[in-house]
Amino acid sequence: MIVLERNRNQTAVFDVLDAIVARYPTLIRPARDLYTHHPPSGEHVAGVTVELIDTAIEVGQDPRLAGLIGLLHDVGKNDVPAWALDGTSFPFLTRILVRRPHIKATRKRLDALQQQVL
Repeated sequence: MIVLERNRNQTAVFDVLDAIVARYPTLIRPARDLYTHHPPSGEHVAGVTVELIDTAIEVGQDPRLAGLIGLLHDVGKNDVPAWALDGTSFPFLTRILVRRPHIKATRKRLDALQQQVL
């Protein structure tokens, strides 16, 4: 279960999240799958999403767009083995095993999602 910190705009943040889930159910699936695949990454995505929505509300930008960006920014991690996402004591291996593959996979998944939405 994801635990979110309380913030000034908590009700508005959850309203935005509800609206995103209702409007874009196929876009939400990769974020949900990431939480199942690697819970720490899923919690990171949830935290980033809440922070982005909260910031968008505070500066008068579109919180739904900010929420979608937060939910989708790490979807490529679904294509990286969970053991590799747990980190390693060798930073160069983390770059090779995690960062590069997850960025490429994120681009590929976002392209596919874009085709579904359009």
